[in-house]
Order: sequence, then C-alpha cells, then structure tokens
Amino acid sequence: MRETLGATVENGQLKWQGIPPSLPDGTQVRIVVLPQFPDADNVAVAKQALERLVKRGTVCHSIPDPSAWQREQRKDRPLY
Repeated sequence: MRETLGATVENGQLKWQGIPPSLPDGTQVRIVVLPQFPDADNVAVAKQALERLVKRGTVCHSIPDPSAWQREQRKDRPLY
C-alpha cells in the first residue's frame, strides 16, 4: 500500500498536516523534500531570463511544424 502523508519540519521535527498517522512499529517511510515555492525575487529573475530567450530567438523558430518534428524524433529506428 502506498500512501501520501503531508508534514512540515518545525524545530527539527515533523509536524503532520491534519491527523497524525498511526503507523505500526517497523513501518518503513521515505521522506521526499519538496522544493519551496519561489519567492518574488526568483520569479522576477526567471521572467527576465525567459524574456531574454524570447528576444534572442530559440531553436523553436527554426522548426516550422513542431508536431511533425516531434513525431519524426519519436519514430522507431531500425536496430543494428
């Protein structure tokens, strides 16, 4: 059984979101650290970088039909 439980770290300990889970002794858990939501400064920097890429032009401008290009890239190739 796979279950997702929410928690945050406060003062070095997990604080469960909602009702704390009742897990039997010996239950193995895996903690995945999720990225923090970006703050306003990071969003502004990312926006500026994207605007520079748009002005510079990217590889997308050299592909007239992106859907056809993607189909071609995914086409099975013969095995040697």
